[in-house]
Amino acid sequence: MGMCLDTEDCRFQNRDKARFCAKCGIPTQGALLQGRYEIQYLISKDHSTVTLRAIDRHEGLPVIVRALIPNKCSEETRWQYPCHRLRTRWADSVSGEV
Repeated sequence: MGMCLDTEDCRFQNRDKARFCAKCGIPTQGALLQGRYEIQYLISKDHSTVTLRAIDRHEGLPVIVRALIPNKCSEETRWQYPCHRLRTRWADSVSGEV
């Protein structure tokens, strides 16, 4: 069973193949978002978003992904939230692009 990445507030034991936590809705470790970003671990969480460390499977680079927490935001917020990835200086330095 895969424990939720939110080990402070959720700690839900999900099925091994679950892509999202059944209790809080955040992506689980190993989940592939948008067919590209493989989630590794939770960096931080605020009111309605989570910041996650991931690997861009198309480019092979480490990236930072921000995702909405589905049960913590309104339907309107979900439609307005931009879908994009955030690359960090750390990720750029790992790939030698600094």
